[in-house]
Amino acid sequence: MLNLAADGCRFQETQEMKTSRLSRYRIRIREILNRQGWKGLARFLFQRIVWRQWHSIVLKDPVGTSRRPSTYPEGIRFSYWLCHRELPDDVRRLLLAAGANEFLAELDDWDGLWILQAGDGTAVAWGGIYPNSFQAKVLRLPPGAVLLGGNFVVPTFRGKGLHRLALNDIALRLAQHGCRELFAEVRPDNIASLRGLEGARFVRVREVCLRILFRRVVLGHRGVRWA
Repeated sequence: MLNLAADGCRFQETQEMKTSRLSRYRIRIREILNRQGWKGLARFLFQRIVWRQWHSIVLKDPVGTSRRPSTYPEGIRFSYWLCHRELPDDVRRLLLAAGANEFLAELDDWDGLWILQAGDGTAVAWGGIYPNSFQAKVLRLPPGAVLLGGNFVVPTFRGKGLHRLALNDIALRLAQHGCRELFAEVRPDNIASLRGLEGARFVRVREVCLRILFRRVVLGHRGVRWA
């Protein structure tokens, strides 16, 4: 099991973390309001709080420490942080400049991230590391499972296999940290992400079709349960 406590993170949510989460939600709401207006904000809040349809493909890493480190195109550099709170301010600014505002606002205090940077330091790809997520509970992943998600590659850097290379590297690093249950989740229509995950030797576990009511009641083909 991955022990993030050894890396300065805890799963117990403190009052400071709750305050930080509220601050991130305010940032997210402001971003949506500026970009989509009141209708977009109303749609976002409805899907988050009242009713949400969940359709995704779950994949698992069966390889672990047997992976080999990725070899990137010249100038591309891979970095990762098991706790995004440890992210240096200059790197955070680079992510914000690349358009990762909503991605960063969604990270809980115990979440981590990986990033690819070009030779000039520009952020060209990134993704999240979620060790204690709501998604894991909804998907009924094993205890201690870590979920990867939120992956994004800047359009001008797509088609170079960077997503696949980064997924291979973060899977290897997490396995070296003791993670035995590593999963990823992606929408079925996100063909590029599916190809990247399968190219990184993740294997499909199942396809999930659920509906979430008030963020806790899960409606699926096996009945109703509480997340």
